[in-house]
Amino acid sequence: MAFRKSHVNMAFLNLALELSGHLRLPQVFSALKKNGMRENLTVLVFHHIVESFASPFVYDWDHVSCDIGMFREILDFLRKHFHITTFEHYLPPYRAKTVYHKPPLIVTFSNGYRSIYSIAAPEMLQLNLNGTVFLPTEAIDRNRPLWQDSVAFYVNSVGMNKFYEEIFTPFFYRDPLLKYHINDNNHKFFIRSLIDFLKKLPMGDFLLFFEQMESLLGSVCTGWTQDKHLLNWEEIKELSNAGFEVGLQGGNHLAAFPSDSEQFRNALNQSKCDVKKNTGKNVSVFFYSRENIEQVRKLQAKILQEEHFLYGVTLDQGINFPGFNPYRLKSYRIDHNTCIDRLGCSLFICDLDKVSERAHRIFQASQEIFAKSKQGLKLIPSKVKALSRCRMRTGRPCHIFFSICDHFEPYSDRVCHSKAITRVLKFKEKFSEIAFRHRDADGFFPKVTAFYPEEEYKKELLDILAEMCDQGFIETEIHLHHDNDNAENLFALLTDYKKLLASEHRMLSTDSNTGEIAYGFIHGNWALDNSGINGRWCGVNNEISVLMQTGCFADFTMPSAPHKTQTRKINSIYYAADDPLKPKSHDTGTNVRFGVNKGEGLLMVQGPLTIRMNGIGFCIENGEITRDNPPFEERIDAWIQQCVSVKGKPDWIFCKVHTHGAQDSVMKQLFDNNWYEKMFRYLEANYNDGSRFILHYVSAREMANIILSLEDGCGEWSTALRDFRYKKIS
Repeated sequence: MAFRKSHVNMAFLNLALELSGHLRLPQVFSALKKNGMRENLTVLVFHHIVESFASPFVYDWDHVSCDIGMFREILDFLRKHFHITTFEHYLPPYRAKTVYHKPPLIVTFSNGYRSIYSIAAPEMLQLNLNGTVFLPTEAIDRNRPLWQDSVAFYVNSVGMNKFYEEIFTPFFYRDPLLKYHINDNNHKFFIRSLIDFLKKLPMGDFLLFFEQMESLLGSVCTGWTQDKHLLNWEEIKELSNAGFEVGLQGGNHLAAFPSDSEQFRNALNQSKCDVKKNTGKNVSVFFYSRENIEQVRKLQAKILQEEHFLYGVTLDQGINFPGFNPYRLKSYRIDHNTCIDRLGCSLFICDLDKVSERAHRIFQASQEIFAKSKQGLKLIPSKVKALSRCRMRTGRPCHIFFSICDHFEPYSDRVCHSKAITRVLKFKEKFSEIAFRHRDADGFFPKVTAFYPEEEYKKELLDILAEMCDQGFIETEIHLHHDNDNAENLFALLTDYKKLLASEHRMLSTDSNTGEIAYGFIHGNWALDNSGINGRWCGVNNEISVLMQTGCFADFTMPSAPHKTQTRKINSIYYAADDPLKPKSHDTGTNVRFGVNKGEGLLMVQGPLTIRMNGIGFCIENGEITRDNPPFEERIDAWIQQCVSVKGKPDWIFCKVHTHGAQDSVMKQLFDNNWYEKMFRYLEANYNDGSRFILHYVSAREMANIILSLEDGCGEWSTALRDFRYKKIS
């Protein structure tokens, strides 16, 4: 039986993948044979060579530099054990006229730093060795460092906190990962996370941010870090004449090879012409950028072959065994932490340490399978006939309360303000247009509850959502991503945020019993009550208590399967009592019961969780609407068939689904491909006939109110139950 990636037991999938040949043990052991090593090709990648790390001009933010002493040791080691060549002179064994007496190895340099000319080349030429220099040609002769080094230098000049508050946040939003590194005073990981963030931006957004950063900080930073200057064409020509091979390097943004096929081809040919014009040499090898995704690499590899390139080098670590793909060569990166013993182990033992790691993972996976088997059995879809049994037992139609909880993140995929505003405006236009065409049994529109992240707050975006709130198409509650937090800070943050939403935008609700501002909650990264892996993405063991103290009427985070934050309790409406000394207090709890007084703890409203057939295999069904998993008919049936209800009132079924509706890919599925339209049409045609089913479109707040009314013993439906306790602020 085939198991998909979204299978309930991800550990089982990992085990199946490992056992299906991913260890490639025959290749590993053939590489250990002395004669076999001569058939393999090894590529080493140096990034930057420095005279000494003690120099005041050396700023090795990414730890990819190598000092001259270590560089000499590595060259001596390589001369003893390898035949050092270049791509231009390398011939595979089946084409070579003479057999290599040592395994072939190619020394390469990326990023085009001037240290290649001033430090590395003299050392290699003295030993009669040559290498390959990969150039980001668009950055040559611009008298500036690469953009990554510019960003790192700016951060180093003004400090993490000032850069984050005055440069980054006004353009984007309060990214919790960057804030986490500031709190930990972790300079290295702040810069690394910042650069990873910027790499994933659309080109236009990146250029706008970079121009703004330079305009604001250009006068603050009086000089560039001297060790990160790039080669110029005169120096490149000298290296080429001395026997060094010149290749092209695929970067991004300011030194860009775009992912679009024709643009990539044009940029590639322009770079080839630049090298030919300045060195008189042809280019036959290309170095992929680190952030290239698999689909982009495949496209680029095809174009390289069409443009008569001979090789393409990746940063995927490993040795190239016989029969390797010349356009997907693996390599080994030399960095600050490289030592001769480690290098020798990597090149000769061929990652046997990784084999042992994978063996250990197999053992752990097998343990997880047995540990989770009991929970897995709970997900077997045994409730297919539950609806008919429910109707037979009560003799009345089932009320279906349908709610869409949207993790509404307009800055997802790390876009700028203008793009975020465009997304919210599109959501407003499209959803209002679709919802206006549909009604439930009470005459209400379908509605979305937008759980808006505190860290992405921008007044102009919430003003747009407030207009939709006034029209009755959405309600807004609180969403939060945080990390390494504490209870005091969390209390203040939630209190301030709910007051801001209520006062500035007339959002959220008031508790009719206390008069206090109340809100629904969804935790970012699923890590409610510090349930994340290794304590990440929360940090507050008593989070449930803090939520109750700040006016949270219910949590709507679950389900999160196949994520490890998933609770043991599934398809339930219950109260979670907090244990302030332990994480994941919501793992179990007391079911809400019809006509029974309120239980102790925070109300937890879960969505459907089960497994269903997907082609010839099983997959997990967790109620999430995504780009690749739209709300088709079989899914809608599976959601409702889980019969999530209050104990003692099985004919009132609460169906809560979730999505990330501000993402471009999801909006395309829901709006451009009309899946919201299809979903509402199917719900009204099959679950609103008045005799078997009665359909109610509700917000998260209304769903919580209806649950509380059942707990209070209200057994007859009335639209007034939508505002039973918590009433919208108007």
